[in-house]
Amino acid sequence: MSAAASMTDLLNEVRELYHQSHPEVRVIFNFASSGVLKNQIEQGAPVDVFISAGQREMQDLAGAGLVQEDEISTIARNRLVLITPGTSSGNEIKNLNDLFSPHVHKVAIGDPLTVPAGYYSKQALEQENLYESLRDKLVYAKDVRQVLTYVESGNVDAGFVYQSDFIASGRVNSVLTIEDSMHDPILYPGAVILSSPHPEQSRAFLQFFENERVKELIKQYGFSVSTD
Repeated sequence: MSAAASMTDLLNEVRELYHQSHPEVRVIFNFASSGVLKNQIEQGAPVDVFISAGQREMQDLAGAGLVQEDEISTIARNRLVLITPGTSSGNEIKNLNDLFSPHVHKVAIGDPLTVPAGYYSKQALEQENLYESLRDKLVYAKDVRQVLTYVESGNVDAGFVYQSDFIASGRVNSVLTIEDSMHDPILYPGAVILSSPHPEQSRAFLQFFENERVKELIKQYGFSVSTD
């Protein structure tokens, strides 16, 4: 199963829970940026289920006839936040314009071409007409978890990640929650790849996200359920 890097911690726990009632099913995850995973599937990688951090990648696969559009389900939602290293106060950043402060030298975002968190971040910056002016400070990462690592290590002064990444870390400060209206909705669609040799088992795994305990885990890890 291929899944967005931002879902690593949640899905590893969901797998353990699923195994309790389905011990005969072996669930193996391949975590990376949604764009990279989409490209792998398009190139014929053996994948049963794809869970993306963006609708764009899933719609591309539907358009290519690799997933059934009417079987795509929304697994969870998320929010975008701006974080700073835990060793900094972060007090100097109160809005996006403060990224131009002389105290802020480098800002990490996911590569907007392949990382959904990156293009949500770009959308938010563009809405404030800041993206082009800020480009000299931007450091592009291969996925949102790499952004988190850059900030945790202090190699950058700020970074855009999901709320769930901030909660998972414990080593960074969340200084700004980006308004949902500033970017496309952050949805996590899931679908069975039509070439999967295990379609029934794959559908059963996706249906497991309707389990009340799984919904509790989704919230515990900083996401929200699709009906929220």
